[in-house]
Amino acid sequence: MLQACRRALGAPRAFCVVVAMAATLMSAAPAFAASIQGPKRSALKLLEDGDAVRKRLLLREGRFSIAPVIGFTLNDAFQRTALLGAGLRYNLSDTVALGGSFLHGISFDSALAEEITLKRKEKVAQAGFSSVAQVISAELVYTPLFGKLALFGRLAFNYDIQAIVGGGVTVLDGERDLSSTAPMLIVGAGLRVFIENNIGVNLQIRDHVYSAALNAVVPITEEVGSDAVAEAEFSNNFAMMVGVEFIFPQEPETSD
Repeated sequence: MLQACRRALGAPRAFCVVVAMAATLMSAAPAFAASIQGPKRSALKLLEDGDAVRKRLLLREGRFSIAPVIGFTLNDAFQRTALLGAGLRYNLSDTVALGGSFLHGISFDSALAEEITLKRKEKVAQAGFSSVAQVISAELVYTPLFGKLALFGRLAFNYDIQAIVGGGVTVLDGERDLSSTAPMLIVGAGLRVFIENNIGVNLQIRDHVYSAALNAVVPITEEVGSDAVAEAEFSNNFAMMVGVEFIFPQEPETSD
């Protein structure tokens, strides 16, 4: 290397010695670093050796909550319903929870029902519409996604997204054959934002699937005083729910 340096550059012997020493040190540096760091490990091995996230707040696991709830139905043809009640929930883990709710319904005529009543008052009086009186449910809640939400560069909130499945009963009020208690299937999704570690705001969209008669119809007949007929059928009954959730114990645990 010294002779090559002197032939190529015409440099003094001392300068070529320095260049040769520098090249030797640079070539040895990677091997020296590898001997210090040890053999490289795969990303999978690194994940297996420990948790990807440490010291994380366990905002769900081992905690229970109670939530006053208000909501309203979305797609009723004749009777809109405001829903008032409360829900309970216990988190078996950070992703799975069991819960239940009781909702009381306050119904009022939709625009369609008002129009029919205006044009066919006698028929409506003879027949009528059904309305939701109570909704009682038991639910399984799965939380596949959670994280932090930043607003305006100053505020940060924890949040989670939930999938909801369950069952229960819907109690319907109405004249004659319109009153019933219908078994119900529940499918829904929810978003929860934690204002504090012990207070959350829930927004849910739920589909209550059950069989019931929405209204009773007087058959077209020449006979006077014919009885109204109510025919039940399965339908999707969507509802939007908003609740403020109070969570206990008030201070969550922290992961290792």
